Amino acid sequence: MAYALGRSTGGAVARNLVRRRLREIVRAQESTLPSAWILVGANASAVDMSFAELTSHTHALFSRVQAKMTSEPAAHSQAPL
Repeated sequence: MAYALGRSTGGAVARNLVRRRLREIVRAQESTLPSAWILVGANASAVDMSFAELTSHTHALFSRVQAKMTSEPAAHSQAPL
């Protein structure tokens, strides 16, 4: 799991806050995530979200990722370039 939060997300304090929140959200649902390389990014609206809102959005995103990975198994079994 990697996190990419650019300067457009906000200042260093805001980016670190969002990054810490995302890490906690991911840690809490780690057992349900697919085994894959995942890059998590956030835009400026994440700074203004409450922890509950960010959790809800993150759960929805990971559900979509998991559904996509189970519907297309052959596309994800290729070795990286």
